Amino acid sequence: MADDDADTVTGGSSRNWLSIMSVISLLYCACLVLIIAFLVDVPADAKCLGGYLPCMPLGEIGDSLAGIFAPLAFLWLVAAVLVQSQELQEQRRELKLTRTEFELSRDVAIESKSVAEAQAKAAHAQAQAVAIQNDILREQLETQRKVHLDEDFSLLLDQLDTALLTRINGKLEFHTPRGVMTMINFQPGTLPDERDHRLANVSSAMIKDFNIYSADYLAPETTQSPENADSLRDVLRILTELFNHDETLSSHHRILGQTIQLDDLATLLETLIERISVAGEPPKIASSPFPFQDPALWLSSNTFA
Repeated sequence: MADDDADTVTGGSSRNWLSIMSVISLLYCACLVLIIAFLVDVPADAKCLGGYLPCMPLGEIGDSLAGIFAPLAFLWLVAAVLVQSQELQEQRRELKLTRTEFELSRDVAIESKSVAEAQAKAAHAQAQAVAIQNDILREQLETQRKVHLDEDFSLLLDQLDTALLTRINGKLEFHTPRGVMTMINFQPGTLPDERDHRLANVSSAMIKDFNIYSADYLAPETTQSPENADSLRDVLRILTELFNHDETLSSHHRILGQTIQLDDLATLLETLIERISVAGEPPKIASSPFPFQDPALWLSSNTFA
């Protein structure tokens, strides 16, 4: 816009000077024509003196014409200088305007850069905040998951406690060559009221009893009732579910698992199910709920830390 205005002003000033010089030149030429006509027209009764052109030598005529047109040439020279001076002024003005526009553009660019940097910093800070929120949310979800797993583990321990007291204690009978043997038979009031201690006592008693009378329990003639085998399978199923929580347990429940001897109890139950026949049925090997058929091999890789 500034360039267009400068061009308009420059062109208008140049045309003004040229118009003025053209008018002056026309007037000057008109005067010259009248003067030359007067000098050429020699009266018939006049003597040929030096005042008329026809009476002058060619050299003097040329000098006269040169002198006549010299002012006109000078005027055009002055006009050219004025026009160029005006154009130079306008060019300087245009350059100044251009420089001002460049400075404004630079200021706008600097401001835009500052705004972009501020936006980038804000975006980076927002990304960090989102990352922190994601980490917090992930930790909360992990904590909730562990809490739920611990709650499930505690519920399974309640089921194990109920199964041992209602289906194992005083009811786990085996028909051995030496007669009917009951593995554990705690009387009411002899076990601790606290669940974890009660489970530890019952599990320890079962393991101790089996270790002492293992020859009788594993004798080829020893049998057990179908109800006896079902109770053992139910307890073993609960133990299997407890072992499935092994990798995600809290340290408290890991220590509790060691105290109750869950791994040894599972080995004991699986041995009783696999190696003792059910009365009235042919001997058979029950499918192991553990990844390996050998309980000792399973326990060697899945013990409580």
